[in-house]
Amino acid sequence: MSLSVHFNGYNQKGLSGGVQAHQERFTEEEAIHALKNTKSHIDPSETKYNIGLYRDELLETKTVKQVAKELTDQFQAKRAEMGLKRKRKDFKTMMVGTFQLSDETLERAGYDKSKKWSENAKESQRLVVSLYGQLVKNALKKPEYYGRVMTATLHVDESTPHVDFMSIGVDPEKPNYGVREILNGVETKDDKTGKRVYEGKGVALRRIQDDLSKAFEELELDVPEKKKTKFIEYLDL
Repeated sequence: MSLSVHFNGYNQKGLSGGVQAHQERFTEEEAIHALKNTKSHIDPSETKYNIGLYRDELLETKTVKQVAKELTDQFQAKRAEMGLKRKRKDFKTMMVGTFQLSDETLERAGYDKSKKWSENAKESQRLVVSLYGQLVKNALKKPEYYGRVMTATLHVDESTPHVDFMSIGVDPEKPNYGVREILNGVETKDDKTGKRVYEGKGVALRRIQDDLSKAFEELELDVPEKKKTKFIEYLDL
């Protein structure tokens, strides 16, 4: 597989402000703060090269947690209006995810992991940014897979360039769909026992991985002195 995705779900109480601070770090001071509050292997001298690939306009005045709280309240109200049972207070409303290109893909883009980001060639940096940027654009169009993405940052101050993103998994217009369904698949009930049943362990994540693989195959790069070309053609994968 040429790239991977990883998710963690959080309830309203479990997502501290430190998670967003870790995700949106662009200065040495912010990197040092992240090191103190999370388990990371950050090189603060490289943090200034991190790139914000997306930030929802609502975050100009609110945190991700505050936006999630507002949407969750609307979500619960919609369920009540439809005669549905309220979700427990600790149900998961937010997700933190990671997109990561494989070492082989990075190599074929000319990126040398033995060097710092700032020491790599400008062209390889540009290719990596372009690839990740288009993967984020794909995620923005598919909240059923990735939630409502609020912020996405390309971190180049760790061992492997990767994108961390934060998203909200509740939508007032979809009162029967949320983080649990995104990560576990759609819930049904066993006719005999009445117990809740999901599609099967890993099915939902495999569906997301398949979407990423398809998106990856369709990526195009703005290559100098060439017309736009497929990534796999350009890198001869």
